[in-house]
Amino acid sequence: MLFSTCHLTSLLALIALAGCSQSVSTTAAELPQAQSDAGHSDSASPDNSKTDTGPIFTDLSSAPVGAKVTIFGSGLGTTGDVTLGGTKQTVDEHTDNYVVFTVSGAGGDLLIGTRPIGKLPVHAGKVLEATPRNLKSVWAAAKPGDVVYMRAGTYRDISGEGDWAMDSTLETYKHGKALLPIALLAYPGERAIIEQFSPDAHSPVALGDGQRRHAAYLTFANFEVVATDVCIGGGGDTSDSRGGPDETGADYIRIVNLQCQLTRASGNTMTGMISVQGDGWKILGSTFIDPANREIINNNHGIYIQNGADDVEVAYNRLVNLHMGHVIQVHQDGKPKLYERVSIHDNLLEAQRPGDMRGINVANVDDNSTFTIERNTLRNLGQDFSGVAVYRGHAVVKDNQFFKVRAPNIVANGQAGGSRHVVASGNRFETVQGYKAIAAENGATLADLRLSGNRYCGLSPQESSPKPCR
Repeated sequence: MLFSTCHLTSLLALIALAGCSQSVSTTAAELPQAQSDAGHSDSASPDNSKTDTGPIFTDLSSAPVGAKVTIFGSGLGTTGDVTLGGTKQTVDEHTDNYVVFTVSGAGGDLLIGTRPIGKLPVHAGKVLEATPRNLKSVWAAAKPGDVVYMRAGTYRDISGEGDWAMDSTLETYKHGKALLPIALLAYPGERAIIEQFSPDAHSPVALGDGQRRHAAYLTFANFEVVATDVCIGGGGDTSDSRGGPDETGADYIRIVNLQCQLTRASGNTMTGMISVQGDGWKILGSTFIDPANREIINNNHGIYIQNGADDVEVAYNRLVNLHMGHVIQVHQDGKPKLYERVSIHDNLLEAQRPGDMRGINVANVDDNSTFTIERNTLRNLGQDFSGVAVYRGHAVVKDNQFFKVRAPNIVANGQAGGSRHVVASGNRFETVQGYKAIAAENGATLADLRLSGNRYCGLSPQESSPKPCR
């Protein structure tokens, strides 16, 4: 097998669970404004007639000639041509769940057989290769449009050009361009690991100094990051008690099929395993692992979106058996910030024990912020707090599946003040230990939610059908 990173099996299993639109580069959905409808009977039946073909996405959003691109998906077949802009591509490996091909031609429409995948631009740039001994010089030479493949090995030496943290394995402020991103990937079929330089060092990948400099238009894909507390730091300024300046971190970072693994069982980072502090991030198809004995500290998170970041997509990720507070959180202390077009979809959040982790949280945000939370699976979690909590802003929460959540599945919380409008439709609700599916707390009311077409599995009196979830 050519493409054999250690976490590919987990990613493909998650893809099999997901149901989403097909495109090379998915975008946040347009968010309709929620309306209060406290008296809604919620008796409409969800539409289950659609055929689910699963997600399709690529590690690279664009590529130079000679780069090797991996398509992740389902139902791709095991043979067949791959064409790009009408040009037949060299296929390195073709399986039902992923395809690796070498780019040639001018780019355009990407097809597997006759099945359209989306568009993949081809741009000017070089294909470079690095080893643990020369990543520093290779990365230094990378220009907008270039793709750097890491060959097999463990990368622990300081290899970036950054001079603020000084102890991150890859501290970089490099800027690609919107049409010429710079990419760092594991070579297909080889296991590349970026490890933290020392146990008390900053995150292995650091993308800014919080002040003058930050990275932009970079792609990281198909390798492992091993860290004590944080795998990738977004490089923004979050220290100001009033909230600090907006969007000071790295911009337009694409993370695909990465494995983020923590090693320290204790420690309160007050951030995430991956922290997002600028616009345009995509975190797709990645796996998150922490120690089985990690202390459960609510200030620790899996993916933490801060600084008023807009146009963020978190999708197809596997967040299983973690030990923390909210696994995906949008929040920052101080001034509520405006977050626009944040899309959290098709992720798997599953705990070994319901007290190990919470779900998805939208907290200290500006009232006009917009979120879509859809098609996620949340299982065996809650911490007596929530599956999905919305404190402020406009949120569409639809087509999610909740299984044995020890908390209300959706909570409207007024603790942060302001206003909140939640449209919840097509969800499968299930709680344990007597919790209601929907709750309003701390000044929020049920009038903040509009409900339609949800199923309440075994929960009365909301559910009139005796077998709503079978």
